[in-house]
Amino acid sequence: MPTRHSTPLGSADQSPTVFCDEVNAACPLSSCSPEASPSELGAHPSPAKDAATATAYATDPNGPYVYYYRSLFTKLKRGGRIELFKTRRDQPDDEVTLESICDKLIIHGTPESVADQLLAFHEETGPFGTLLYAGKDWRDRELGRQSMILMAEKVMPRINANASGSSKAAE
Repeated sequence: MPTRHSTPLGSADQSPTVFCDEVNAACPLSSCSPEASPSELGAHPSPAKDAATATAYATDPNGPYVYYYRSLFTKLKRGGRIELFKTRRDQPDDEVTLESICDKLIIHGTPESVADQLLAFHEETGPFGTLLYAGKDWRDRELGRQSMILMAEKVMPRINANASGSSKAAE
């Protein structure tokens, strides 16, 4: 599943508090705080007008999203840092594959589906401040442009409305 992190450390089963305790212990000058905002959402949205288009573009082995994760996965694996992609601490390294990473971290579909996936992630991890939009190379210029428009006009208003509703409910 997508991970919440503010540096390239941590694992999906770490709470923000445990993660920050580890960062602060390793680096006494750190001021990591689980309440600090913005945190970074390590997942990458790709909305399209229809699910088939979104899936084809997001999962294309030669596409920008898979390229991004292939590059990152290769570098982290070579450097002994594959735990960033583990979904639990006891997960064996050989279970962490490019396919499993892409399945968990590339959020794609219709604007409604992408919003639903991001809202589910929000429920799981709590609030986040930055949503990293990777794979912006516009290999397909019109699809890339349309994806960003859909993200801005359809997905984010729903996310923001939910976030403001959540904060009102908490008050």
